[in-house]
Amino acid sequence: MDESPASPADARGTRLLGPFRYFAYYARVLPILNPDITPNQYYARSPLLFWTIVAIGSRRYQADPTLLTKLAEPLQNFALCSFASRTEVVEVIQSLLLLSLWPLPFNSAHKSMSHIFSGAAVNLAMQNGLHVLGVGQDFARVRLNNNEEEKISRARLWIYCIITAQSASYCDGLLPWMISSSADFDKYQTAMAHVIPPVLQYRERIHHIATDMISAVVRTGVTQRGSKNDAALEMLIELYDKELSRVIVPTSDDFGNLYFSLAHLEIVSFYFFTQTISTKPMHLIKIYDDAVNAIEHATFIQDFALVCTFYFHRMLLLAAFCILKILRSDMNSAVDARAGERAYFKFILLLKEASVQHDDICSRGAGILTQLWASDNIFKRADGGRDSLSLRIQSRLTMSVVFDCHWWWREEFGGQGSPYELREESKTAKVSTSTEDADKMASEHFGPPMGLHDPTVPDNHSLENNAPKHQFPEFDDFLQGFTFDLVSDLGDWTTETMAPVRYHDSTCSTLIPDDFNQTISAEMDP
Repeated sequence: MDESPASPADARGTRLLGPFRYFAYYARVLPILNPDITPNQYYARSPLLFWTIVAIGSRRYQADPTLLTKLAEPLQNFALCSFASRTEVVEVIQSLLLLSLWPLPFNSAHKSMSHIFSGAAVNLAMQNGLHVLGVGQDFARVRLNNNEEEKISRARLWIYCIITAQSASYCDGLLPWMISSSADFDKYQTAMAHVIPPVLQYRERIHHIATDMISAVVRTGVTQRGSKNDAALEMLIELYDKELSRVIVPTSDDFGNLYFSLAHLEIVSFYFFTQTISTKPMHLIKIYDDAVNAIEHATFIQDFALVCTFYFHRMLLLAAFCILKILRSDMNSAVDARAGERAYFKFILLLKEASVQHDDICSRGAGILTQLWASDNIFKRADGGRDSLSLRIQSRLTMSVVFDCHWWWREEFGGQGSPYELREESKTAKVSTSTEDADKMASEHFGPPMGLHDPTVPDNHSLENNAPKHQFPEFDDFLQGFTFDLVSDLGDWTTETMAPVRYHDSTCSTLIPDDFNQTISAEMDP
């Protein structure tokens, strides 16, 4: 029995739809798809990839703000079941990478699927030989054509797999898979240097430095609780920071300065693990300046809130919390407080704009940052003193800063006592408060964010990550009423010029080019 979603060919009626903005906005962040391939052709190649493109392109689809919500749960289950696929492997890998960068809406960090999807993409890529230079003949059961274009495409996709998977891990406080430190990978990079675009070479280079820094820190154990080897950690930070500073940012990369600032921040944030950070203002100034610069670079990029990835969101959250910790310390006179405040508030507004659904991770992040900024109790010890520069959590790499601040929020606004120290406030706290209770309380604190979403959608709708099923009843039901015409060849995906598209019951402006020769027809149950 065919377990893939039903082919969208039996429409009972039509209305026109145009959520195809992926190639106009999102492709510049992860350019792994060919915009010259038509929607029909993408569907014929892989229904999963087709619907992934539609879902990402509909994140700001004004004609139907509920479309992403309707797609989220069935598409996520479809993606989970694709792990076992032995056909359309490249398209499955591409889909998983896209869903890693722009995950379907979720409302809590522990529900993130980014490192799971990106990790699966890497393993599928290895299983099919993308990590070996060539067309994958050694991993195939039939003879393959030695196509140079295919060889280049596979090499680029493999590099994006590594960058996406490793960054998804360390921006969530998890140890990244360290394949980039192997000699084989270095040989691979050297052999393909002549066909890898300069922008991708640049991104891989700074990513390589950041992950090597993490690897060195973990190997030496200098961030483990109780370690007093500050000199060794400071030496590593300075070594990798200097190496990163020698990398030249390409002018052709809109995101070049942002990647550069975030890589710097990833490295210098390890200063928080030193015992003497409160006595070394130069270290704090480095962290602070990189944090402010990262947020400023993000807000400078056109339509950044629209295309903000999971990695950008998490790393900029680190930047905001670094600013908060330093401004709440006794060393705040050493930095430009006004610049930090501006950057902090800009990021709150950016999160509200980036939110695609009520109570999603961006919306809640904006609420947490707002409440912590206004609080006079965070970072206070039981004796009344304030210690904002120390870390109670030290096992989540530099993202320990983020998770530590989240626990300060839980203590004051989430009704939970501290699991890390005996504070006066925790004595009367309800230790039995569950995570679900805290989530509910958080939802009550946060109003609806700025952004294009349907406020009538119930909280937490379609946000749970259900286990994969052998069949796809949700997707089948959805597709019975939401069908695309695959008979005529559709026009391209480009959206440089837009034409109004008529629904059977209304008129709206959607992102479809004027030269679309055929319409994309769809019908949905009311």
